[in-house]
Amino acid sequence: LAEVFVDCHKLASSLTDDARDVGIALSIQLQHGVPLAALAGAVARRPDGAPCGLTGGLVEAIMQYEAGAAEGSR
Repeated sequence: LAEVFVDCHKLASSLTDDARDVGIALSIQLQHGVPLAALAGAVARRPDGAPCGLTGGLVEAIMQYEAGAAEGSR
């Protein structure tokens, strides 16, 4: 996976702009070989280990997707 698109249904909001920018930043990082584990380790987390924000949530979702895809190819 090397491309991330984030769509918010509320147009013309700062959240929409931030979400789009997060998708672009993650895409560039993945295209340049930044390991998902490094990204996952860098995001803010709650005391229970769950990611605090959008970036961490997306990284976790990508990691789960890739884990499932790897299991399916066995």
